[in-house]
Amino acid sequence: MQLKTIKIGQWAKKQKKNTILLGSQTLLRRNLNYFPFRSKITDIQEKKILSDFQSFYSSHPTLKKGIFTLISDLSKDEQTFLTEEKYLIPKIDQFPNAAVLILPNFCSSILINTEEHFIISANDNKVERAYTIAENLENILAEHFDIAYSQKIGFLTSKANFLSNGMEIISTLHLPAIHRADQIQKLRKDLKNGLYNFKDYYSIVGTDYYNLSNMGKKFFLNPELEVINLYDLDLKKIMKQELVTKKKLIEKLFNLVEDEISRIYGILQYAKFLEFNETLHHIGSLLFGIDLDIIKIDEKKLKSLFMLIHPGHIHILDDSIKTQTDEDIFRAHLVQKELF
Repeated sequence: MQLKTIKIGQWAKKQKKNTILLGSQTLLRRNLNYFPFRSKITDIQEKKILSDFQSFYSSHPTLKKGIFTLISDLSKDEQTFLTEEKYLIPKIDQFPNAAVLILPNFCSSILINTEEHFIISANDNKVERAYTIAENLENILAEHFDIAYSQKIGFLTSKANFLSNGMEIISTLHLPAIHRADQIQKLRKDLKNGLYNFKDYYSIVGTDYYNLSNMGKKFFLNPELEVINLYDLDLKKIMKQELVTKKKLIEKLFNLVEDEISRIYGILQYAKFLEFNETLHHIGSLLFGIDLDIIKIDEKKLKSLFMLIHPGHIHILDDSIKTQTDEDIFRAHLVQKELF
């Protein structure tokens, strides 16, 4: 596959000034009339959808500029890499007739034959812009495909959570102050009361990166733009809470934070093995250290490392890596080469 044409970490690089919100992903789940949902669809029907899509995209002036591939033609490492880059969904290899059209210039993709007949994904630092990109791709699909829609219910999806608007928003947040002030559980509880899904980034406990998504009844049956406005409002509240908590943390525990970050700086400089989980935590800590003026380090390189240290990226950078130990050694060398 043409992986070299895909810019690494594009979804996380668009946010230049705000170090709290790394990026937001909007997914539109769409199905076709006269085809059953995933649980009932046949192999022949899925291949029909795939064949129709290939004929359509290859002649469309915008879509034909993308990169098309069957998921079965991707290696495990390539699948992991593209999932980390937010072009694929997790566990995509369980769908035998799945395919993807990647549009790197728009930081977006169209998934075919996965959890829904189509999942349109778009990434941006602004939720509304990500939605606009996804909506434009949806409109292109609607030129050719008969999208399943009910006047009473809205867009028909295989999962009840996404009925009506069929939209999921996922934002990646860096919350070092709230994390260090032991306020994550309180924030998680508050968000749960608002019926959000708030998880550790890649389910990795202990780092200060988190994912927020609109999975609850607060957004059920609401129009897309109303969902975006509600979501964006609460997202800004979290970001404000991080700034307020940072100010209090500096006033009370600056010496402890300074010591922690200084130690992490030394670990990264001399470590021989670095696991993904700990490196993710350490990079987040150094970014916090830059923000607090504790350390002087190239912030641009540090932000690039955020993506490069992911397992899929490591294996794409060096396809000779075979074991976990090899990966951890390579990661340590990579960090030291880029930062020191």
